[in-house]
Amino acid sequence: MSPTTRAMLGFAADWPLLKKIQTIDSFLGNDYFYESGIMYAMWRWKGDELRPYCDEDFAGQLPFVRPGMTAAGQMDNENSTYTSGIFLWSQCLRYMVTREPDALEFAAKAFRSIDLVFKLTEATPERGFLCKPYQWQASRESSPDQQYTVMMALWLYRDLCDKQTRERADVILVEIADWWMRNDYKLAFFGSAAGSWLMGNIPQYGPMFALMAHLAYRVTNDEKYLRECRRILELCGPWMLIYDDIRLRRRAGDTSYYPWPKHLHGREYDPGRRPFLMSDWETRAPMWFVAGPAEYFMQTDLVNRHLMRHVLGRIYRYMQFGLRDDLLQLYWEQVDLERDLWRPLSLYYTEETIKNPLFGWHFMGYVSEVCNQDGVFRLVDACLIAHEHAYEFAPGAFSLAKRILATLDADRMRTFVDPDGQQLLPPDQYLKHTICSELPDISIAYWRARLNRIPLE
Repeated sequence: MSPTTRAMLGFAADWPLLKKIQTIDSFLGNDYFYESGIMYAMWRWKGDELRPYCDEDFAGQLPFVRPGMTAAGQMDNENSTYTSGIFLWSQCLRYMVTREPDALEFAAKAFRSIDLVFKLTEATPERGFLCKPYQWQASRESSPDQQYTVMMALWLYRDLCDKQTRERADVILVEIADWWMRNDYKLAFFGSAAGSWLMGNIPQYGPMFALMAHLAYRVTNDEKYLRECRRILELCGPWMLIYDDIRLRRRAGDTSYYPWPKHLHGREYDPGRRPFLMSDWETRAPMWFVAGPAEYFMQTDLVNRHLMRHVLGRIYRYMQFGLRDDLLQLYWEQVDLERDLWRPLSLYYTEETIKNPLFGWHFMGYVSEVCNQDGVFRLVDACLIAHEHAYEFAPGAFSLAKRILATLDADRMRTFVDPDGQQLLPPDQYLKHTICSELPDISIAYWRARLNRIPLE
């Protein structure tokens, strides 16, 4: 176990922005790697204690733990692959701006973390599968976001590293694409049967997979990857976002896709609006996975540039759903798909919902106004992309990014924030003492702005 780290314990909202970013970068680069070289995902941060989790931390708590794993092993590694990707991405941008040697040093450490995760399955039939390395070992668990940040980061890093490292980065980029193509973009997760992330989630993940194929094409010049990219872009159509997709499905009579749950009957902001409502929890943050591909494909002749500008404006709008006046973002919300608006959902639980929660996770057995920082951190970067490429369709994007960064303090660097201390039930208190695995997203946004001469300070 690493010693207690105090690098960020004095982190304050009134610090200059550069000092905040330097503190984040230094902490992640110096302290956030396991002895094997793989990055951590989340640490315990309670009071003056900031360190990796141990199983004793969950006494009296009910975390979500997969069979055969420990609570600490799962928390430590839930997003290790993803976090490695966004940290590498951030340090590449930082080096491009500052040429500071430790930016390359941190980038090399993040690349090694990615390479170590890749090696977990490299000599198996699952070569190219970037897993969530629970307990520092290969697992069957992953999610598309883990692949997204890695491929975006490697694409930048290959132009900054030495020839041997670049060749290795290219191998990983191509093998990731091969794995997904070979498996028809299907992935089993949370103990479920294999589902199709692409075919069933085009609005969230289609652009990402198209980009993945195009990067493989640029590395290899193999036309099969370009054909695959074009095929997926055709499936993406007008690049609808998830709310657009659900709206169309409802119109066609499909009420099984993101239905309004029966246990939330009576919790509608207006009971008469029930046919148009969806219960929303983790759909806004993944819209960031569309922003990057939109910006990338704007530089090609594969899509309509003007369409991409509209897409970026809509991403900026919808990623703000659930954003409170204090710039905390609700984890749960209700979305009126016809009126194109959101409203909060208040605390609601019953003996039955607690007894049989979604995924078997106690936290999913009730709906509260707890806030989650994942989407907020990604929103800052989406604001800057929209400000640069779709200014007229993203009113206020630049000022919103600045306001969010100005509020960043120690409390807002946790995964969950309980704004009044009443939103998390006793078995779920550990969530508000967990450092956010999305932390490098803030660094990406800052160094992106500096690189593009956007004055955040």
